[in-house]
Amino acid sequence: MTYADKLKSPKWQKKRLEILERDEWECLCCGSNEKTLHVHHRYYEKDKEPWDYPDESLYCFCDDCHNEYTIKKKEINRLIKSISPFDYSRLIGYLTTMHVSSEYYMSDENIVLQATDSEFIIGMSDFLTYTETEIYDMIKNNGYNIEFKKLLLKKRKN
Repeated sequence: MTYADKLKSPKWQKKRLEILERDEWECLCCGSNEKTLHVHHRYYEKDKEPWDYPDESLYCFCDDCHNEYTIKKKEINRLIKSISPFDYSRLIGYLTTMHVSSEYYMSDENIVLQATDSEFIIGMSDFLTYTETEIYDMIKNNGYNIEFKKLLLKKRKN
């Protein structure tokens, strides 16, 4: 069965409607409810059916925003291939902090980050606009673990 055939499946159609209803039939990027809407998979896993992804990994995008997202994602993938291996940890620190930040705002749970090395910490500081010294000071007594809620609350006070 092709991917296009799978998108015609009643299982996908049901899942798609659930996501459209959850997102109130609006594009999450621009808020349009007049344009053609797509349910976008944030990521793909080999051999996983389109309807077997968790709801939080699916987004409602209009046609224009979906196309723009696809172009940006391709550019990000191209740029990642061109960075120095020495910058991987820094990028991972930045992206992990960005991801945890968005997850934190969708959850009441406290999230603990584990800084793996100094470059990861630099990436965290880049995203949070803390200095590297501030990040080191916050984690030095915690075995490189830091509660994300404390990071955000401390930043709001400054």
